[in-house]
Amino acid sequence: MAEVIEGTETVEAARVKVGHVRMKNDGRVKHRNVEAEWQKVQQKTFLNWVNFVLSRCEPPADPIDDLCEGLQDGVVLADLLRVLSKGKFVGKVSRNPKMKLHIICNLNLSLGFLRDQGVALVNIGAVDIYEKNYTIVMGLIWILINTFQVSQGGLTKDQLLKWCNTRAALHGVEATNFTKSWADGTAFAAVI
Repeated sequence: MAEVIEGTETVEAARVKVGHVRMKNDGRVKHRNVEAEWQKVQQKTFLNWVNFVLSRCEPPADPIDDLCEGLQDGVVLADLLRVLSKGKFVGKVSRNPKMKLHIICNLNLSLGFLRDQGVALVNIGAVDIYEKNYTIVMGLIWILINTFQVSQGGLTKDQLLKWCNTRAALHGVEATNFTKSWADGTAFAAVI
């Protein structure tokens, strides 16, 4: 297996470093199951983003350690929406819900606000978040990032993709979109 030298700037080395591929001694690349590794990277990135947004609450909200657990009661999601919407979200949530009914109401209040803002929430429901459905929670966080950071942050998706490509071009990588081009981790590794 190839050794990864600290500070190496090649895409192949970065992919080895984050566990996306294994190099054989003869130079052939053997792909391994990257789903678990990719989920860890994605979850850590999204968790850091959520905690950054929570730190901007007044007063600052406590950071969370796990996305699914942290969003389960709807309180953190409401706090996120208050910050991201710059105070437009004024729904009254139960700050210390004990019953499932109160938790589902908290979540529905936040999801309803997003729908009222024109955000498409396909197959995302309060029960999914309550039941800690990893895929749904990660999808919801991506929607929040895309809606409130990318779209309202002055950057369009095309501008963000162009910026990513200027970074990735340094390593001979080009991304044409934010779905298939990012699936194997090559574009992500080139950008970082």
